[in-house]
Amino acid sequence: PQGCIAVRALQAINVTSSQATLTWAPPPGSGGNYEYAITTSATPPVAGTPATATSITQTGLNNNVAYYGHVRSVCTALSQSQWTTVPFMTTCTAPLLSALTINISATGSAAISWNKVFGAQGYEYAVSVSSATPAAGTATADTFVTIPAVSSITGYYVHVRSTCGGGAFSGWTTKFITTECFMPVVQVVTIAGHATATWNRVGGAAKYEYALTNYAAKPVSGTYTTDTAYVADGLKQGTPQYMHVRSICTNGAVSEWQTVPFTIAGLQVYPNPVKDELYIRLHGVVNAAATITIADMTGRVIARARLTGNSTTVNTGSWSPGIYLVWYDDGKNRYTVRIVKQ
Repeated sequence: PQGCIAVRALQAINVTSSQATLTWAPPPGSGGNYEYAITTSATPPVAGTPATATSITQTGLNNNVAYYGHVRSVCTALSQSQWTTVPFMTTCTAPLLSALTINISATGSAAISWNKVFGAQGYEYAVSVSSATPAAGTATADTFVTIPAVSSITGYYVHVRSTCGGGAFSGWTTKFITTECFMPVVQVVTIAGHATATWNRVGGAAKYEYALTNYAAKPVSGTYTTDTAYVADGLKQGTPQYMHVRSICTNGAVSEWQTVPFTIAGLQVYPNPVKDELYIRLHGVVNAAATITIADMTGRVIARARLTGNSTTVNTGSWSPGIYLVWYDDGKNRYTVRIVKQ
């Protein structure tokens, strides 16, 4: 006669520093009754804990300890199968090296992410120029962090590990990266005909190169400076301008241009000369409270136009050729542009 058959395919899965799950396949003719035990000995116990499912999760285990999971079938009160045993070791698992991703922006901020580790209560990370694993890192509950600024042309080691509670830590997962020459972050402030451009001091930059143009395309070259500011005077009102700045790093590497568009407060009127439609845009005034007035050189008003969203269009097709003045005056801001009608 056939005896009580042992369970099959016993595995220990989802092992952390403090718990593990035993899972198995029922044998042919199983009545669905089992006993299990988790011990530190490879020798099966005399008896175990009853179970009716084909998996159990045991908590309260100690970190970094070799354990053995034992499972057997219970056919009757007096008939049990042989024990099936699987070894496993509790440990705090580190994030995968293949999942540790480091993205460096053109301006030098670093976005670091890694996989979520089963059983981890949190993580620690560290960024250094040393390959030596740190004694401790910065704690986080997330699987991603952003470092605001790292230096150009520098080798960094990014270290990440899991924290599993009770003082248990995984080993460090470490990845090495080398940074490029970063471009600066440029800000432009405009006041009455001049503009002040400022930018951050980039770590690893020996100097900077800047150019002020009236087109958005990146310039071929510019003017060198070791400062982090530039003031431009005598700029034409209402005309789009572009401030370009890039870093020249200590090893001679050059960053991409950082380009910031801006317009000096005033009227932008185009095309000039004009044949038919005249486009007018007001810059630097919020909620414009006056209309646009157009007069000829004798002072005779030719047209008035109400601004919609700080812009308007005037048809000049019926005007006589000559010179006209376009102006805006709300009592606080006054701007005038001379145009030619063809």
